[in-house]
Amino acid sequence: MIRKKNDQNMGEVIQDFLNRHNLIDGINEKKIIEMYHKLMGPTITNRTEDIHFRRGQLILRIKSAPLKQELAYSKDKIKNIINKALEQELINEVILQ
Repeated sequence: MIRKKNDQNMGEVIQDFLNRHNLIDGINEKKIIEMYHKLMGPTITNRTEDIHFRRGQLILRIKSAPLKQELAYSKDKIKNIINKALEQELINEVILQ
């Protein structure tokens, strides 16, 4: 029996598996949610009801209307802070609901 030579390292194999089984979006969402809580602080995260990440969009459901209004002016800042912390450009847009 002839064995094939393995040309991929372990990181490439894992990345290929995640992509093939559409798991990468879920992993990215978990990273983004964790970073959001870490960077935005308890005042904002306590007033955030729900966080989702789909196809480059960070969707935030905010309980407080005044906070939602204030965050509307800071969407680009939120996007840039989280992307910088993750060292990846995952978020293209922040949507407030």
